[in-house]
Amino acid sequence: MQAKKGISFVRRTYLPRIIGLSLGAFPVASVLYAQQHNLLTWLALFLCSFVWPHVAHVVSLKANKPHKLAFLCLLIDSVIVGFWLPVIHFSIIPCILYITASTLNNVASGGLLFYLKGLLANIVGVALGIICYGFNWDIETSKLTILICLPLLLIYPLMVGSVTYHLSKKLGQKIKKIEKINQLDYLSQLYNRRFWESLAEKSYLEFKQTNQPTCLLMIDIDHFKKINDQFGHLAGDQVIQQFSTKLRSFFAVQTSAFGRYGGEEFGVILQNTDQAAALMLAQEFREKIAAEAIEFKGQFFNYTISIGVAEINKNMNQYWLWVDAADKALYQAKTSGRNQVCVYTQAS
Repeated sequence: MQAKKGISFVRRTYLPRIIGLSLGAFPVASVLYAQQHNLLTWLALFLCSFVWPHVAHVVSLKANKPHKLAFLCLLIDSVIVGFWLPVIHFSIIPCILYITASTLNNVASGGLLFYLKGLLANIVGVALGIICYGFNWDIETSKLTILICLPLLLIYPLMVGSVTYHLSKKLGQKIKKIEKINQLDYLSQLYNRRFWESLAEKSYLEFKQTNQPTCLLMIDIDHFKKINDQFGHLAGDQVIQQFSTKLRSFFAVQTSAFGRYGGEEFGVILQNTDQAAALMLAQEFREKIAAEAIEFKGQFFNYTISIGVAEINKNMNQYWLWVDAADKALYQAKTSGRNQVCVYTQAS
């Protein structure tokens, strides 16, 4: 995971580096042309602007720790930017744009702390430039240089904004995916108990506002331990998985929420469903499960389920009393011989 993260970061910094250094080269070149610099300076500008971005990318990809080397290369970018400022005699507009592009990239890559590191790298670059070319101060900018600066001024912020947007969008998708995983039970792929109970509480609060009939089914796979003992735990897992698939499929037409309450016990919330309709659905589902054999490693066997039904009512002043009512009805179904449906009554 760390290597993949590092490579992703290296790739993400590649395009901003190419655009920032290559577009920044043209304003610098216009000043160098006016100052009539020698061939060696032009070669240095070419290497820094058009060769270094690709070298940094390849070297970072091949590194043992791509993430760390990518940050080092960003600091080298900042040194390069700083180096050219004294060379062009601190011509004001190219300098501001060059530094701004470097700053945007550093902030987007590593936040405020890395921005400060990049600023120190800029200062190191300025010092190197002064050592090589001396200190000269001429902040005036020609009209030609200003025109040449426009592509960097327009394109680079858009590019950084686009990269940041896509990164934040991707991060949001990953967060949603993690949240979804945290809501699900791994084996059944139904909601886990914690999240399912939050949905039960939400349904309870909606009932308080709308008075729409809502029922809850608590379902238990009968003699599940015997299935594990006779056919093995893998067979038990297969029963859980196939039962969960059938549960989702059967109640798909209802506004339902399915959860694995624990072990072989499951909960179903049926919105806009009264007790009579819920009882009919529960009986039909129970019969469907009992009639369908399951195959495991060439062996076929049947299993049954017991179901407790409870319709929410105004006397239940907490959502868990509703869950408890369905659980009591389920207990009655199990103690009455299993493979049946029982409805909660006050006498339950």
